[in-house]
Formats: sequence, C-alpha cells, structure tokens
Amino acid sequence: MPLINRTSLNDWNDHLKNDIVVSSKITQKYNKRQRYKFVAATGTNFTDIELPNGPYDTVDSAKAEIADLITIYEHVEVSDLNESNVFELSPNKNSLVLKTTRKSLKNGHRPLAEAGAPLDTLNVEFNQLKYQNQIRENSKNSWTQGIKKFDDLNTYNEMKTARTKQAVDNGFDSNTNEYFDVTDKLFEVLGSTNKESNYENSFLAIKKNISDPPTENVVHFMNQCNMTFVFETADSSVRDSYDTYLRDKFSLENQFTWDEDLVEHHKNGDSTYNWHCREMYHLVDDYYAITISKNSNCSNSHKIMNDLIANYEKLPFDWESYPGNLYIGNVCKILKS
Repeated sequence: MPLINRTSLNDWNDHLKNDIVVSSKITQKYNKRQRYKFVAATGTNFTDIELPNGPYDTVDSAKAEIADLITIYEHVEVSDLNESNVFELSPNKNSLVLKTTRKSLKNGHRPLAEAGAPLDTLNVEFNQLKYQNQIRENSKNSWTQGIKKFDDLNTYNEMKTARTKQAVDNGFDSNTNEYFDVTDKLFEVLGSTNKESNYENSFLAIKKNISDPPTENVVHFMNQCNMTFVFETADSSVRDSYDTYLRDKFSLENQFTWDEDLVEHHKNGDSTYNWHCREMYHLVDDYYAITISKNSNCSNSHKIMNDLIANYEKLPFDWESYPGNLYIGNVCKILKS
C-alpha cells in the first residue's frame, strides 16, 4: 500500500518542488467542468468583509479601519502552501475582498501537509478554529465567504444577495452568524465549554482505544474539516489491512448505507460532502495515520462533522478488530530539520 514517510525538511521541500504547483497553473490544464470543480474545492478563496464607513478611495484606507483583523487574516502568509494574499476593494467600494490563492497537488487535491511539514505551515493549515475565534473576537463586521470578485456591480450584488438568502433560509440573519453557530455547536456536541483549551494538542477523539502518540514531534489541531485515524503496529501487513479496511468503510458506496442521523447533511450523496480517505502516512515510532476528509469547507460540511460526533455509536466500524483512535481534526508530524 502507498505510504508517505517524510523524515526531514528536505523531504518536504522536495515535495513542494516536485509535486505542488500554484492553483492557477492547474486550472489552465483542465476542461471547463473540471476547472469549476477544482476551484470550488481549493484554488482561490474569496472573503468579503463589510466595512461601516464606505465607500473608500483606496485599499489602505479600508484596511486601516480593521488593522487588527487584517493582521489575523495575513497569518496565512507563513504557510508554505500559501501563494498570495491580496486585498481589493469591492465594486461598490464598501467592502474589502480578500483573495487568497493556494498551492495544490498537480492533480488538484489538497497537499497532505499533516504527513510532515514545518510547524508554521501546519498551524496555518489546520489550527482553523483558533483563527476563526480570533476573527470573531476582533471583528464587529459581517463577512461573507463564497463571494467572487466581480468588476460588474450588479453581478457582485447578486452574489451577495444569494449568499445572504441562503443564510436566511437556514434561519440566520447573515452568512457570518450561520458559520459561527455551526462552530459553537461543535463544542456543544463535545460537551466542552473551554474552546481555547481544545484547539491545539487536546487530542480529542470521537473514539479512543489505544494510547495517544508521543508528542515530541507530533501535534494535534482540532478542526471541523478532517478526522484522523491513528493506529499502532510494527507489522506492514497489518498496516496495509488497516488501510484497506478504512477505505472500504469510508467509501462513497458504504456511506450511502449509513444511519440517517450520520448523513442528514450529505445532500443526497453529493460527493462534495462525503468523507474520503487520504494516503496513509508514518507518524512516529510504530504509529501510522490516515486523514479522513471532506471536499468542502463550509457550514454544511461542518454540520456533517457535528452529526458524526453526536452519533458516533451508529458508525459501522469494527473497533475490536481494528483498534485505533479517531481524532477530530488533524494529527500531524512536525519536521524541524
């Protein structure tokens, strides 16, 4: 079975050089339909930040109104997987539009940084709940994800109206509040009141039946985008059997048969919202890990995580034959030299 085994920063740097490209270079290679799917999953992301005193003459004058918030947004620049982070004025000059361009694998998938990368990169890629909470505490502004930068004011307004309507249809007055509500519900289903203590190295898991891995060069970041299955074995054949079993249990076909409480928000089996296994990687000692991801980072995608946590006993998994820990978020290998 394929196994990622990075042991040094040289391995990571070789991966960046040989396997990863800027998303804009990828999109030019696909046909129109494939390009749309790629951009929706990774590529360039847009965030519209509404400001109170517009219209503004320049980007700098708009940024000056939310200097602390800008600092938080710009933290992504330390990640090796960040290509650019550009602020522009919206067509009506009342908002800042943040355009973040990411790097990706040549096949369009998210790079598996958790299999071994510098800590700064891992922190940006997976410590998302921490930064979302900082944005929430430092911002009185409404922001909307999913807004594309349009020069045409009418098209821009139509997009914003559609995003707001989607939130209202779900019972919220804004896209911002819907996003934060589903994050709050994560901690409700976990029964936790101290959010900050869970962001990093809490090793919170949906299910645990082995010891946590040693933490000298391992870090856990809790987020709603991914799960990580960690197991321990010195036998390569056993390792391969885990990989086969997890891929079967989290296959698209098997998810169609799950209890309805686990798939309430899967949108009739749309693969964008279904779990899928990534490549297995060596973590530390005899510990190995497999990330279980979704193809989307949105409110509905986060509801799927909440559903699984709240109903994990209904997950059809043979824990006795395949003991391991199913962590919320990402368990990552830190490469230092």
